[in-house]
Amino acid sequence: MKKSYITTAIVAFIAVLLTTVFVIVKNNLPGQNPSVTDGNGDKVDETEYEAAVDFSSETASPLLKTDIAGVYYTITTDGVVKFYTLSESGLTEVEASGKKELKVTVSNESLKATVYYLRKDGVLNGFGLFTANMDANVQIYEYAFFKVINVPVISSVPAAYKKNSSALLLIDTDKEDFYNNNKVYEEQFLVDLESGISKSYLYIMNRAIDDRGAGRADYAMLTDEVIKDKSGSSILFFSARHYHLYDTAKTLDIFKSGGSGNNTDNNRYVKDILGMYAKNSDKGVIFLAHNADKTAVEVRRYDGKNIEKLYEFPGKYDSFIRSGDYLINTQNNTLYSIITGKSFSLNISDSGFKAEIGFISADGKSVFLRGKTSSAPAIVLSEMNEDGSFASRIYYNGSFKYLTALDITADGKYLCTVSETAEGGKYTLYLFK
Repeated sequence: MKKSYITTAIVAFIAVLLTTVFVIVKNNLPGQNPSVTDGNGDKVDETEYEAAVDFSSETASPLLKTDIAGVYYTITTDGVVKFYTLSESGLTEVEASGKKELKVTVSNESLKATVYYLRKDGVLNGFGLFTANMDANVQIYEYAFFKVINVPVISSVPAAYKKNSSALLLIDTDKEDFYNNNKVYEEQFLVDLESGISKSYLYIMNRAIDDRGAGRADYAMLTDEVIKDKSGSSILFFSARHYHLYDTAKTLDIFKSGGSGNNTDNNRYVKDILGMYAKNSDKGVIFLAHNADKTAVEVRRYDGKNIEKLYEFPGKYDSFIRSGDYLINTQNNTLYSIITGKSFSLNISDSGFKAEIGFISADGKSVFLRGKTSSAPAIVLSEMNEDGSFASRIYYNGSFKYLTALDITADGKYLCTVSETAEGGKYTLYLFK
């Protein structure tokens, strides 16, 4: 859940500057002498492991996803953004459509960033960065990540913000999210990319403040998932406003926006949910919650009047990793579909493997995990067979401890970045097949 405060030091790995040239090095494997098994638990030689690496590329910053199919981006600590496409031959830089200096007021402080944006196939994506050393007058915020997207087309958006130059500006002030593909945005503005004029998107009345004097960061939170899932005249969002500022249980509610994107009635729509998952369906909003004794995760649906239990998955929520509409129980390496309730064993040969982060393809047929074992950190590449079962490969290496920015490409390859140390240093981009 979104932190309600920002610590004083910018983490060391953000201080690394981006190299502008990507050198493609075939089979530039992390570490030495990797240990490898196939889906049956048999050892395979290093040659087979090397064959799994489509290419690798040394870089000083992870490659992050945009919302544009096949397009990625990098960002430096001084806020310079570059866009790339990915192919078998490596990365190709894509020229930005433009850039715009955007300035907004947050908690009575002026945050400003240059946003580099790209328009392609009807999709707008732009990114920028504010850090404290860019403006000595800003006292509360040390970091703010800017993202601009198409304004979600819902009936309540004012006509003035349905122009081609209109955008929705999202701001994340948690620096630990810098190299995370799944950010949480606690500030939202409608902006005009030509004039720079902005107005609040979720108008929030009576917003409480935290111990810094800033508006609570957990008061109205959007994710990329709920924005893409907008329905009709409203957008779902998350809030912890009815709970203690430092609630260790991280309790959340689902809210529904009102007229002009505003939260006019200040009423909760669904109370006490698990994680930041909310999905519209033709019969109501789907969400996650614990059962009565907190021994299982329930998939529930609320139609505005009644809550219906759809499915139940054994285990406490902190035993699961969620990616999109899927959950993985890290205790038994079982994949669950939130939408259908179906379960699948990933058939990982090392029963001691425990996933720590992961990414699952939208169709649920490919799984990319990084985790720990009794011997070494490892990655797991899983694919669904024609009969619906999964076959998994596991690769062990100490360097995988510092693996981040997982993705699965449109052609089914596994993309990630491995850092040299916990603090960052040299990064290497890997594409596994």
